[in-house]
Amino acid sequence: MGKLVIRVLMASLVLPVAIWTSAEDESARQGIEEIMVTATRREESVMEVPQSIQAIQRETLELPIYRNVRDIFNKVPGATAGITQGGKLPVAEGIQLRGSGITQTNAGGGMQPVGYYIDDIPYVDPFGATPPPLGTFDLDSIEVLRGPQGTSWGQDSSAGSVIMRTAPVNMEEFGYRVSAGMMSYSKGSQGYEYSAIVNAPIIEGKLGLRVAIESQEDPGFGEVRGRPEVEDPFNTERDTLRAKLTWLPTDSSEVTFTHTEWATKYRFIPGSNIIDSSRGVMEVVPLSWDLGLEVFPDGIPINNYDIEWNTVMVNVDLGFATLTYAGGNVEATDRDYVDENLAYGIVSLTEMPSDTTTHEIRLVSKEGPIEWLVGFLDMDAESANELAYNYQVYGEFTDYNKTDLEAQAAYGEVTWNVSDQISVFGGIRSQEEDRTE
Repeated sequence: MGKLVIRVLMASLVLPVAIWTSAEDESARQGIEEIMVTATRREESVMEVPQSIQAIQRETLELPIYRNVRDIFNKVPGATAGITQGGKLPVAEGIQLRGSGITQTNAGGGMQPVGYYIDDIPYVDPFGATPPPLGTFDLDSIEVLRGPQGTSWGQDSSAGSVIMRTAPVNMEEFGYRVSAGMMSYSKGSQGYEYSAIVNAPIIEGKLGLRVAIESQEDPGFGEVRGRPEVEDPFNTERDTLRAKLTWLPTDSSEVTFTHTEWATKYRFIPGSNIIDSSRGVMEVVPLSWDLGLEVFPDGIPINNYDIEWNTVMVNVDLGFATLTYAGGNVEATDRDYVDENLAYGIVSLTEMPSDTTTHEIRLVSKEGPIEWLVGFLDMDAESANELAYNYQVYGEFTDYNKTDLEAQAAYGEVTWNVSDQISVFGGIRSQEEDRTE
């Protein structure tokens, strides 16, 4: 089934809006610090952007209290973080803006209300219930944009967009960094975090490589009824690998290849198998039905969530404008969901692999009295879900569902900067989706 959506946005007067950034306290102590953002696809001061934007810089992201992107989302006024079912990584790193965002119930419905971008490349996984499982490790900045962004960015993102940028490759200097940390809950086990970064110019000023790895373990806090030998039932382990290669073939062009892997393993999903929490401890029971015990004989589930992301970004300065190609492939190689719902008498074993490829090309003018951009996004996604249920009333049920989703969108906008305080803006977007099952 195909559908065509056309939107035209017009604004006759654009005035400065309230701006919040993570640098407020620091600026108060050290004076005003200029923060540069690219919310309009051009680098400019956050104070000059005529829209609601939250900009979080590297200095804040490196603080030890912010381990995951979810922690940063909780700093954004008007946003709700961790809205997806559960609450364990990576399923808890979603964000809701203006009451719209990805949830377990609307996954697989095409373009999502909140768009996610890493290094200006759209991260699209329409069959997943979550955004990218990105931590704050080696993250350079985050910009959260409220309101429709479909005429500026490739994804429809009617509620807003989250723009995340990893640290760039240093083409001039060799460098490295290692870090380690530990954490623990009261009367609980200890967790750890290790990370390492290596940056190496291969051909000085022309070719460089940056590799970053991180390993985390969070023991969680809970217990399994009648199974004291089972420690840390909510334990989560996550490993991240990112390799970024940047090539400058000419003074006016840049090519960057990135390979990222996220591997997350967790046991019980918070919200499932709960028998009691009155003592302030999440107490769960092991899997007890035959369907679950066939896969996990000891009754203790293991959920894996593995994603690979490969991207290429090409920027060419044409003088009057910048031409960009951004391609990406998101492959969820292993995505489990094991649950025994005691309230409804349902045991479910779900495997949800998917593969999504996007191509985006855009042309963005340089700054001036009249600024414009045009772009085109093509998406091709497929998923093959395997579901196995055991209903207390109806018995066992299995289902195999293969879904293909194709989408294309053309977008553009023009801004006439009449003065420093007044701008006239017009934008248009045409989108078509085709879904087959």
